[in-house]
Amino acid sequence: MAHLRNDLAITKAHELEPYHFGLLSVASVSEYTEAEDAWARYTAHEYNSDAFRSTVVTNRDATAYTMHDGIGRARFLSYIPFNIEIQDYASTLGSLNEDRFERTLKILEAVTGKAVERELWSGDAAKYGSGAIGGAYTAGTVAATYASNVITLTITGGTSLLQDGDLVNVTGLTYTSATGATAGPFTVSGTTTVGGATIKFAAPTATSAVSGTPVVTAPNANNYLTKSGSSTNLTVTAAGDNTRLALANLEAKLATCPYGNRGVIHMSRKTASILTGIGLIERVDYSGRTDPEDVNKKGQVLVTLLGTPIIVGTGYSGDGPTNLATGPATAGAEWMFATGFTDVHLGAKKVLNEDLQRATAASTNDIHVRTARAAAVHFEPCCHYTVRVDLTTINNY
Repeated sequence: MAHLRNDLAITKAHELEPYHFGLLSVASVSEYTEAEDAWARYTAHEYNSDAFRSTVVTNRDATAYTMHDGIGRARFLSYIPFNIEIQDYASTLGSLNEDRFERTLKILEAVTGKAVERELWSGDAAKYGSGAIGGAYTAGTVAATYASNVITLTITGGTSLLQDGDLVNVTGLTYTSATGATAGPFTVSGTTTVGGATIKFAAPTATSAVSGTPVVTAPNANNYLTKSGSSTNLTVTAAGDNTRLALANLEAKLATCPYGNRGVIHMSRKTASILTGIGLIERVDYSGRTDPEDVNKKGQVLVTLLGTPIIVGTGYSGDGPTNLATGPATAGAEWMFATGFTDVHLGAKKVLNEDLQRATAASTNDIHVRTARAAAVHFEPCCHYTVRVDLTTINNY
């Protein structure tokens, strides 16, 4: 192994600078100390945008028009936080004289924005869920069959609906002489009755039997942008709408939200680059929220010409709802979303192996530092819309 020369000059590493127009530039951000980290196990967020009734009343107390009726709807949004972890490896031989813990904590801070953007758009942690059989759903009987190298799980007799496109995890099955991943998450298809679903996934190539009692764990209730059946699809044309129509439809639907709220529009950097190039997006000083407890310092953000804030997520894939055949982003088409305001909750940054002795493997002379923080990201559930954008027709009206 090469050693550092005593006369070798090492220049300072550049600072890690997160993207300026991402989620943390628009969302209301709350940070917590280690003493406050109880929220990281399970949390519920109160919101004001839906559970009320608003009417126009005459001077004789007659209701002339009901704008919104949310009486009886939930006031709290349940959420199971996830964790962001950084692992840093280095050799003790020739290591620079630097604080390895401080370096890894800086990396954790830098990647936090992209990590929460990824979870908000794709819901990777939410898809794995938690809970007993059926998870967020109540499953009845689960039967497994094997034919032509395809394993089929049939779930019947439940009391809650499994929808096409939902993702579930499957454990407890044994595949004789088989190899390969068989736990999931897998996509539900062929739902026809309440609680009934058929889940098909390719088994390993062995022609042997499947045995055991399958346990199906459904995703948790966390909301995320591409969640199956969660958003209303505003797309007009099969190939996707031109950029002007797509953006206009999102703006129009935000006006129909319970109190006509300003809302937020979400898009990838690719889509944002095109919309900026044709003059549909501009950069302004941010004035969307005036929460005095927001720890995140806001600077300039991107907005539509009507002033709706835009989150351009580095962690945004551009994919659409998971239950749609046109959901995956392509070279010429991506999806945008419109939601209520977004909130981010960040736990304290922690070193998991707290001293160099515990972080050093003597047999290999390696230093392995792990840092992590809990996180939660959600949006006001009063509105959730999506539209597919045909990026090849940018100049069409």
